[in-house]
Amino acid sequence: MTTTPNPDFRDVLRKELAVRSKRNPAYSLRAFARDLGVSASRLSEITTGHQPMSLATGSKIAKALGYDAARASYFTDLVAAECGRSPKQRGAAAARVTAYLETEAAFEKLRVDAFHVISDWYHLAIVEATKLPEFDGTPAWLAARLAIPEPTAKHAIARLLRIGMLREEQQTLVPAKPHYQVLADLPSKAVHGFQRQILERAAAALEKQPVALRKFESLLTTIPVAQIPEFKQHLEEFVEQMSARFRQATPKEAIYCLSLQFFQLDVTAPLQ
Repeated sequence: MTTTPNPDFRDVLRKELAVRSKRNPAYSLRAFARDLGVSASRLSEITTGHQPMSLATGSKIAKALGYDAARASYFTDLVAAECGRSPKQRGAAAARVTAYLETEAAFEKLRVDAFHVISDWYHLAIVEATKLPEFDGTPAWLAARLAIPEPTAKHAIARLLRIGMLREEQQTLVPAKPHYQVLADLPSKAVHGFQRQILERAAAALEKQPVALRKFESLLTTIPVAQIPEFKQHLEEFVEQMSARFRQATPKEAIYCLSLQFFQLDVTAPLQ
Protein backbone atom coordinates (compact mmCIF):
# COMPACT_ATOMS: atom_id res chain seq x y z
CA MET A 1 0.00 0.00 0.00
CA THR A 2 1.36 3.42 -0.96
CA THR A 3 0.60 6.69 0.75
CA THR A 4 0.72 10.22 -0.57
CA PRO A 5 3.30 12.29 1.29
CA ASN A 6 2.10 15.38 3.11
CA PRO A 7 2.51 18.61 1.13
CA ASP A 8 5.65 20.55 1.97
CA PHE A 9 6.21 24.31 1.64
CA ARG A 10 9.75 23.54 0.42
CA ASP A 11 8.30 21.61 -2.51
CA VAL A 12 6.21 24.65 -3.40
CA LEU A 13 9.35 26.79 -3.52
CA ARG A 14 11.35 24.20 -5.48
CA LYS A 15 8.59 23.85 -8.06
CA GLU A 16 8.26 27.61 -8.42
CA LEU A 17 12.01 27.92 -8.95
CA ALA A 18 11.91 25.10 -11.51
CA VAL A 19 9.10 26.83 -13.44
CA ARG A 20 10.98 30.13 -13.52
CA SER A 21 14.22 28.44 -14.51
CA LYS A 22 12.48 26.67 -17.36
CA ARG A 23 11.18 29.98 -18.66
CA ASN A 24 14.61 31.57 -18.26
CA PRO A 25 17.61 29.20 -18.11
CA ALA A 26 19.70 32.02 -16.60
CA TYR A 27 17.35 32.31 -13.64
CA SER A 28 19.12 31.16 -10.46
CA LEU A 29 18.48 30.54 -6.78
CA ARG A 30 20.08 33.92 -6.13
CA ALA A 31 17.63 35.64 -8.49
CA PHE A 32 14.76 33.74 -6.85
CA ALA A 33 15.90 34.86 -3.39
CA ARG A 34 16.10 38.45 -4.62
CA ASP A 35 12.54 38.28 -5.95
CA LEU A 36 11.30 36.77 -2.68
CA GLY A 37 13.08 39.39 -0.58
CA VAL A 38 15.31 36.99 1.35
CA SER A 39 19.02 36.26 1.21
CA ALA A 40 20.24 33.54 -1.12
CA SER A 41 22.00 31.73 1.73
CA ARG A 42 18.87 31.69 3.86
CA LEU A 43 16.68 30.51 0.98
CA SER A 44 19.17 27.72 0.30
CA GLU A 45 19.10 26.65 3.94
CA ILE A 46 15.29 26.70 3.95
CA THR A 47 14.80 24.74 0.73
CA THR A 48 17.32 22.08 1.76
CA GLY A 49 15.64 21.65 5.14
CA HIS A 50 18.57 22.92 7.21
CA GLN A 51 16.63 25.89 8.52
CA PRO A 52 12.97 26.33 9.50
CA MET A 53 10.84 29.15 8.15
CA SER A 54 9.07 31.65 10.40
CA LEU A 55 5.41 32.46 9.78
CA ALA A 56 6.40 36.07 9.08
CA THR A 57 8.81 34.94 6.36
CA GLY A 58 6.20 32.58 4.97
CA SER A 59 3.68 35.43 4.72
CA LYS A 60 6.29 37.66 3.09
CA ILE A 61 7.16 35.01 0.51
CA ALA A 62 3.49 34.29 -0.27
CA LYS A 63 2.99 37.97 -0.99
CA ALA A 64 6.12 38.09 -3.16
CA LEU A 65 4.83 35.09 -5.13
CA GLY A 66 1.65 37.03 -5.92
CA TYR A 67 -0.71 34.56 -4.30
CA ASP A 68 -4.34 35.48 -3.72
CA ALA A 69 -5.67 35.38 -0.15
CA ALA A 70 -6.67 31.70 -0.22
CA ARG A 71 -3.42 30.49 -1.77
CA ALA A 72 -1.36 32.70 0.58
CA SER A 73 -3.15 31.25 3.61
CA TYR A 74 -2.51 27.75 2.29
CA PHE A 75 1.21 28.45 1.93
CA THR A 76 1.55 29.96 5.42
CA ASP A 77 -0.41 27.03 6.83
CA LEU A 78 2.08 24.67 5.18
CA VAL A 79 4.79 26.57 7.02
CA ALA A 80 2.88 26.55 10.31
CA ALA A 81 2.07 22.84 10.03
CA GLU A 82 5.78 22.09 10.25
CA CYS A 83 7.34 25.11 11.93
CA GLY A 84 4.58 26.25 14.29
CA ARG A 85 5.60 26.97 17.86
CA SER A 86 3.31 24.45 19.53
CA PRO A 87 1.71 21.09 18.73
CA LYS A 88 -1.70 22.80 18.87
CA GLN A 89 -0.68 25.43 16.33
CA ARG A 90 0.87 22.82 14.05
CA GLY A 91 -2.19 20.57 14.29
CA ALA A 92 -4.63 23.38 13.51
CA ALA A 93 -2.57 24.44 10.50
CA ALA A 94 -2.38 20.86 9.21
CA ALA A 95 -6.17 20.59 9.46
CA ARG A 96 -6.58 23.77 7.42
CA VAL A 97 -4.15 22.43 4.81
CA THR A 98 -6.26 19.27 4.48
CA ALA A 99 -9.46 21.31 4.16
CA TYR A 100 -7.90 23.52 1.50
CA LEU A 101 -6.70 20.55 -0.55
CA GLU A 102 -10.14 18.92 -0.36
CA THR A 103 -11.77 22.15 -1.54
CA GLU A 104 -9.28 22.48 -4.39
CA ALA A 105 -9.89 18.87 -5.42
CA ALA A 106 -13.65 19.46 -5.41
CA PHE A 107 -13.27 22.62 -7.48
CA GLU A 108 -11.00 20.87 -9.97
CA LYS A 109 -13.61 18.13 -10.27
CA LEU A 110 -16.20 20.82 -10.94
CA ARG A 111 -13.99 22.31 -13.68
CA VAL A 112 -13.52 18.88 -15.27
CA ASP A 113 -17.30 18.35 -15.19
CA ALA A 114 -17.89 21.79 -16.69
CA PHE A 115 -15.34 21.06 -19.42
CA HIS A 116 -17.25 17.93 -20.42
CA VAL A 117 -20.60 19.74 -20.27
CA ILE A 118 -19.28 22.24 -22.80
CA SER A 119 -17.29 19.86 -25.01
CA ASP A 120 -19.87 17.02 -25.28
CA TRP A 121 -23.10 18.14 -26.99
CA TYR A 122 -25.43 15.68 -25.27
CA HIS A 123 -25.15 17.32 -21.84
CA LEU A 124 -27.02 20.44 -22.91
CA ALA A 125 -29.41 18.28 -24.93
CA ILE A 126 -30.21 16.27 -21.80
CA VAL A 127 -31.09 19.46 -19.91
CA GLU A 128 -33.48 20.39 -22.71
CA ALA A 129 -34.89 16.86 -22.86
CA THR A 130 -36.08 17.13 -19.24
CA LYS A 131 -38.61 19.73 -20.45
CA LEU A 132 -40.37 17.24 -22.73
CA PRO A 133 -43.70 15.94 -21.32
CA GLU A 134 -42.78 12.32 -22.02
CA PHE A 135 -39.41 12.53 -20.24
CA ASP A 136 -39.29 9.81 -17.57
CA GLY A 137 -35.97 10.68 -15.89
CA THR A 138 -34.15 7.48 -16.87
CA PRO A 139 -30.86 7.03 -18.73
CA ALA A 140 -32.59 4.45 -20.95
CA TRP A 141 -35.13 7.00 -22.19
CA LEU A 142 -32.44 9.59 -22.86
CA ALA A 143 -30.27 7.05 -24.65
CA ALA A 144 -33.10 6.13 -26.99
CA ARG A 145 -34.18 9.73 -27.57
CA LEU A 146 -30.71 11.15 -28.21
CA ALA A 147 -29.18 8.04 -29.81
CA ILE A 148 -26.35 7.79 -27.29
CA PRO A 149 -25.21 4.76 -25.23
CA GLU A 150 -27.12 4.29 -21.98
CA PRO A 151 -23.93 4.39 -19.83
CA THR A 152 -23.07 7.73 -21.47
CA ALA A 153 -26.48 9.09 -20.53
CA LYS A 154 -26.07 7.81 -16.97
CA HIS A 155 -22.66 9.45 -16.51
CA ALA A 156 -23.89 12.68 -18.08
CA ILE A 157 -26.82 12.86 -15.65
CA ALA A 158 -24.47 12.40 -12.70
CA ARG A 159 -22.21 15.14 -14.03
CA LEU A 160 -25.10 17.57 -14.56
CA LEU A 161 -26.28 16.92 -11.01
CA ARG A 162 -22.80 17.57 -9.61
CA ILE A 163 -22.37 20.80 -11.50
CA GLY A 164 -25.81 22.03 -10.45
CA MET A 165 -27.47 22.17 -13.86
CA LEU A 166 -30.01 19.48 -12.95
CA ARG A 167 -31.72 18.60 -9.68
CA GLU A 168 -33.92 15.74 -8.57
CA GLU A 169 -37.54 16.58 -7.88
CA GLN A 170 -40.43 14.18 -7.29
CA GLN A 171 -38.44 11.21 -8.54
CA THR A 172 -37.47 12.85 -11.82
CA LEU A 173 -34.91 15.36 -13.12
CA VAL A 174 -35.58 19.04 -13.74
CA PRO A 175 -33.34 21.96 -14.73
CA ALA A 176 -31.88 23.63 -11.65
CA LYS A 177 -32.52 27.07 -13.19
CA PRO A 178 -34.84 28.37 -15.93
CA HIS A 179 -31.76 29.68 -17.76
CA TYR A 180 -28.27 28.37 -17.14
CA GLN A 181 -24.62 28.85 -17.95
CA VAL A 182 -21.47 26.97 -17.04
CA LEU A 183 -18.03 28.22 -16.03
CA ALA A 184 -16.96 30.89 -18.47
CA ASP A 185 -13.18 30.54 -18.18
CA LEU A 186 -12.88 27.05 -19.64
CA PRO A 187 -10.20 26.30 -22.24
CA SER A 188 -11.18 26.99 -25.85
CA LYS A 189 -10.57 23.29 -26.52
CA ALA A 190 -13.90 22.53 -24.83
CA VAL A 191 -15.78 25.00 -27.01
CA HIS A 192 -14.02 23.70 -30.13
CA GLY A 193 -15.05 20.15 -29.26
CA PHE A 194 -18.66 21.17 -28.82
CA GLN A 195 -18.81 23.11 -32.10
CA ARG A 196 -17.12 20.27 -33.98
CA GLN A 197 -19.69 17.78 -32.71
CA ILE A 198 -22.55 20.11 -33.60
CA LEU A 199 -21.20 20.51 -37.14
CA GLU A 200 -20.93 16.75 -37.50
CA ARG A 201 -24.54 16.32 -36.44
CA ALA A 202 -25.64 19.16 -38.69
CA ALA A 203 -24.02 17.37 -41.64
CA ALA A 204 -25.94 14.21 -40.75
CA ALA A 205 -29.20 16.15 -40.46
CA LEU A 206 -28.62 17.70 -43.89
CA GLU A 207 -28.59 14.21 -45.38
CA LYS A 208 -31.25 12.48 -43.29
CA GLN A 209 -33.86 14.99 -42.08
CA PRO A 210 -36.68 16.12 -44.37
CA VAL A 211 -36.59 19.76 -45.47
CA ALA A 212 -39.83 20.48 -43.61
CA LEU A 213 -38.07 19.76 -40.30
CA ARG A 214 -34.84 21.65 -40.89
CA LYS A 215 -33.53 24.89 -42.40
CA PHE A 216 -29.96 25.58 -43.43
CA GLU A 217 -29.06 29.13 -44.39
CA SER A 218 -25.78 30.51 -45.70
CA LEU A 219 -24.86 34.11 -46.35
CA LEU A 220 -21.90 35.03 -48.52
CA THR A 221 -21.17 38.72 -48.35
CA THR A 222 -18.32 41.21 -48.38
CA ILE A 223 -17.88 43.46 -45.37
CA PRO A 224 -15.19 45.73 -43.96
CA VAL A 225 -12.93 43.85 -41.56
CA ALA A 226 -13.47 46.62 -39.01
CA GLN A 227 -17.17 45.72 -38.85
CA ILE A 228 -16.61 42.06 -37.91
CA PRO A 229 -17.14 42.81 -34.17
CA GLU A 230 -20.43 44.56 -35.02
CA PHE A 231 -21.52 41.62 -37.19
CA LYS A 232 -20.76 39.19 -34.38
CA GLN A 233 -22.62 41.38 -31.88
CA HIS A 234 -25.75 41.29 -34.06
CA LEU A 235 -25.51 37.50 -34.24
CA GLU A 236 -25.24 37.27 -30.44
CA GLU A 237 -28.25 39.55 -30.01
CA PHE A 238 -30.23 37.50 -32.51
CA VAL A 239 -29.49 34.23 -30.70
CA GLU A 240 -30.50 35.78 -27.36
CA GLN A 241 -33.73 37.14 -28.87
CA MET A 242 -34.60 33.72 -30.28
CA SER A 243 -33.84 32.08 -26.94
CA ALA A 244 -36.03 34.57 -25.04
CA ARG A 245 -38.82 34.26 -27.63
CA PHE A 246 -39.14 30.49 -27.49
CA ARG A 247 -37.90 29.68 -23.98
CA GLN A 248 -41.41 29.63 -22.55
CA ALA A 249 -43.15 28.24 -25.65
CA THR A 250 -45.35 25.18 -25.09
CA PRO A 251 -45.88 22.34 -25.60
CA LYS A 252 -42.30 21.07 -25.54
CA GLU A 253 -42.14 18.47 -28.32
CA ALA A 254 -38.68 18.23 -29.89
CA ILE A 255 -35.08 19.21 -29.13
CA TYR A 256 -33.59 21.49 -31.78
CA CYS A 257 -30.21 23.16 -32.23
CA LEU A 258 -29.69 26.59 -33.77
CA SER A 259 -26.10 26.85 -34.96
CA LEU A 260 -24.71 29.90 -36.77
CA GLN A 261 -21.27 29.93 -38.38
CA PHE A 262 -19.69 33.22 -39.26
CA PHE A 263 -16.11 33.16 -40.59
CA GLN A 264 -13.81 34.73 -43.16
CA LEU A 265 -14.21 32.94 -46.48
CA ASP A 266 -11.43 34.61 -48.51
CA VAL A 267 -8.13 33.93 -46.72
CA THR A 268 -6.34 36.65 -48.71
CA ALA A 269 -8.40 39.42 -47.12
CA PRO A 270 -6.63 41.59 -44.49
CA LEU A 271 -6.93 40.42 -40.92
CA GLN A 272 -6.67 42.52 -37.77
